[in-house]
Parts: sequence; structure tokens; C-alpha cells
Amino acid sequence: AIITILIALIILFIVWKFSFKALLSFGIGLCITLICFAYLAYIRSIEYPIISHFGLRLIIFIVVVTELNDVFQYLSGKFFGNKPIVPQISPNKTWEGLIGGVMLTTLLSNLLGYLLFSFYDLLNFTFMGLLLGILGFGGDVLMSYMKRKAHVKDTGTLIPGHGGILDRCDSLIM
Repeated sequence: AIITILIALIILFIVWKFSFKALLSFGIGLCITLICFAYLAYIRSIEYPIISHFGLRLIIFIVVVTELNDVFQYLSGKFFGNKPIVPQISPNKTWEGLIGGVMLTTLLSNLLGYLLFSFYDLLNFTFMGLLLGILGFGGDVLMSYMKRKAHVKDTGTLIPGHGGILDRCDSLIM
């Protein structure tokens, strides 16, 4: 797969005279996408003897917790936020949004972990909630940074007012 990507980038550079910056952006985007799909396939294949469809349950857990983390951070920031965390990249992201979102995500992680898995470990699911909340924020900021560098406001119009479909899955990238 990597050799195919390199050949495609060389063709774009030589034949169509793409700039190095455009090729680098394209290559990074392609790698992020391919890595994410590879991890999804890996997670889906995980088996656990006493839980049927364990990998599928893990994917559901990760996606639901991460996506709702995005919503929780938005709502916490909207209602309580006044201290920007990264104003040069995303001026509407606040410390209050991050902290409130991660706290609510930790609660959701425990609730969903209890519902989806037959084993329940408060410490494990609390850690997962904290980790997914912080990494979700990191993915969101990373994609906001990349959009700002590319001078793109929204990545699509499928979901009006939400910056496009990429804004719905940018938290999952990390």
C-alpha cells in the first residue's frame, strides 16, 4: 500500500506538476485515512471468549463515546466557556468545554461500558473515558489546524452548520 501511495505521489508531482506542499497534504490525508480504516478492521477482529461480537462492541463503544464527547465539549463550552484554549486554531474551543466534555465522557464511558460488556471495571472504563475525551479533543484540534492551514472553513455541506462530514469524525482520528 505504501509503495502504491509513493508511486501515485511521484506521478502527481512529475506529470501534473503538483506542488510539494499539495502532495504532502494529500499524502498525510491519505495516510490518516488508511491508518484509521486499518485500525477499525483490527479492532473488529478482536475476540474475547465470554463476549460475543466483542470487536463490534468495542467499535460501538469507541464511536459513541468519542462522538458524544464532541457534543459534550461543545455544550459545556457553549454554556460555561469563556477561556479559549487554542484561539489561533479554533477560537470557540474553551477550557471549560474541554473539562466539562471529558467529565461527561467519563460518565458516559462507565455507563456504556456497563451496558455493552459483561465485565465491568470502574477504573478501566474511567481511564477509557478520560483517554477518549482527551484524544478526541486532540483529533478535533488537529483537523481544525489542518483546515485553517488549507484556508478551508467547512469540509462539506452535507450537515449544514457543522463544518461538513469530516467535522463529525475528526475526533475519531486520534
